[in-house]
Amino acid sequence: MKSLLICGFVAGLVVPAFAQYGNESGGVLPPMAVVTSPVAIPIAPVAPMKAPYAPTGLDEIIRAKYPLAVRYDELGVGWREITWDDGIYFSKGETHRIKDREYLITYKFESQFTSQLSEKEYVAAATGNVRAYAPDDRFVITLLDMESLIPYFTSGNTNLHSFDLARRRVVFDAAKTTDAFNQSLSLIYLRKIYDAVQSYSASYLQTLPPMPTAFAARQALLPFAENAGIFTIPGTNQPFKANPLFSGRKRAHLYKRSRAVLFYEGNAASDGSRGVLLLNGITRRLDAKAWRELKSISGLD
Repeated sequence: MKSLLICGFVAGLVVPAFAQYGNESGGVLPPMAVVTSPVAIPIAPVAPMKAPYAPTGLDEIIRAKYPLAVRYDELGVGWREITWDDGIYFSKGETHRIKDREYLITYKFESQFTSQLSEKEYVAAATGNVRAYAPDDRFVITLLDMESLIPYFTSGNTNLHSFDLARRRVVFDAAKTTDAFNQSLSLIYLRKIYDAVQSYSASYLQTLPPMPTAFAARQALLPFAENAGIFTIPGTNQPFKANPLFSGRKRAHLYKRSRAVLFYEGNAASDGSRGVLLLNGITRRLDAKAWRELKSISGLD
């Protein structure tokens, strides 16, 4: 009973005190500060979202929607021949979109000249204005931008016509050729041999091909040549001879011999002249006197 009286007395003192404070401060008790310790919350890393696959259009070409190459004898009805920019293209007129651009599907002749043309066809190709193709020549897929082609077509600046197989069959009658024609063609062949030598040297650290004989020189250069026919003197069955002194030599060691003979006609022509190819790439026809002098300088028998 006594403890109850004490509790009541204490309550009587505390309650009025809070009541008095509440009345003075507008009747609202101040909030009590709560002290807490910082808590570290582990956050798992979130994997980046992968962008959804959006096909570009190139995948359809790779999946063989269009052949990557065609042979010349596969061209025919429905194909068109287009003269454009740096060459001749063949197309069926099919177009394909890659991303936001449209392209014309065409086929262009491979840069490496075929070695299967006959001698007559090669002479026609080398001297005529129309390119002769062999049946198994390959044409690789080439995409032309339609945005560039359309104004070119519509203004009539391109040579567009149907494919005609007969147009590419150039007729060449060797019997009607003259000695002057063969002599001029011989210089063309010699220059093309030089181009093959250059390509060989670029592939073999600026080294000349093995040339102990004409046959060995031809075997080494044939993969780099436009055609096997260029190694034969026009109008004859004789090969151009090679200078064996330069066989397998480094070009850097021959800079003082640039005017020496590299390839030449073994026999003189009907007028006594002889076609030669010099180490510096110059081709010319020499009379008998000039040939004797250059022959000695070049170390030829």
